[in-house]
Amino acid sequence: MKLFLPGAGARMIPSLKSLPEVREVVVSLHDEFAAGNFLADRAYRLPRFDHPGFLPGVSAIHDLEGFDVCIPVLDAALLAFTKPEADAFFGRFAVGMAPKAAIRIATDKMEVYRLFTGCGLPTPDTWTLPEFLKMSRQPFPCFLKPRHAEVRDFGNGIYRRLDNPEDLHYWSRKLGPLVKDHVVQPLLTGREINVNFFCDADGEVRSIVPIARLAGEPGYAMSRGMILEDGRFDSYVLKLAKSVRLWGSNEIQVMVAQDGTTHFTEINVRLNGGSHFLQAAGVDHFANLLRLIRGEPVDFPRKPRLLKMTSWEVMHTFTKATLCEATRI
Repeated sequence: MKLFLPGAGARMIPSLKSLPEVREVVVSLHDEFAAGNFLADRAYRLPRFDHPGFLPGVSAIHDLEGFDVCIPVLDAALLAFTKPEADAFFGRFAVGMAPKAAIRIATDKMEVYRLFTGCGLPTPDTWTLPEFLKMSRQPFPCFLKPRHAEVRDFGNGIYRRLDNPEDLHYWSRKLGPLVKDHVVQPLLTGREINVNFFCDADGEVRSIVPIARLAGEPGYAMSRGMILEDGRFDSYVLKLAKSVRLWGSNEIQVMVAQDGTTHFTEINVRLNGGSHFLQAAGVDHFANLLRLIRGEPVDFPRKPRLLKMTSWEVMHTFTKATLCEATRI
């Protein structure tokens, strides 16, 4: 099986290449310094996911490579494949992604807020930044973050603690036209838990594994973590899966305060930065995603290995770019 991963990097490619059924992994990038350039079997240069040339570029790469499966692993890439012009791809190769409705919810923080409150998950109040600026009494401290996933993925998102009106107005001025693309929530403190779960072809939850996030910048993959044996989130996951049709690998993020109070803040409907950690613990979202694509039943152990994880940067040196050029782009 040959896979194509638009925009994939250091955490996804080795995990997929470790699977016996995977023959090659091809990626698309727009940066010759990206990790995928060194880890994939071949890397092609494509523009950003929101560029008009991205989807034609995917078609050109398929003409050259004849890959079997495309797995978008970034939210902005998922959104590109929800466009009507991407529908023609679904007859040429398999696209491993959640239903379009779930993607559109997960990539908009206000839609996530409505989903969580609608199915009874405790979630913090969430306002668009324009709404927050108009409030007569603004609760401080609070936290500013991107509303839309593509703003974060393209490096235009701001994650900041706001302690007073001066902070608020400073960052609002800095954001300029991107004010509309950000939200504000009360500042939450405590332990962050990433609850990873996997849904089968019918949307039924087949595995739930919580991971404590011990280090890592907001909006980025964790750099240190610990797998937990903790079933207190299971009922919430099952409620969520009954409220929206999900497929494959998913993750919800939870803040647990010292007194045990929980707030659900985010959902990802894709492989994520902790998926390789799960694989090491015997809970293989990568292998089961390919099983789903092939129409086979998924297979999970009763319990994961209770591992801890840490990571650090690795240096690579090179003399010239090795990105391939796809024709017709």
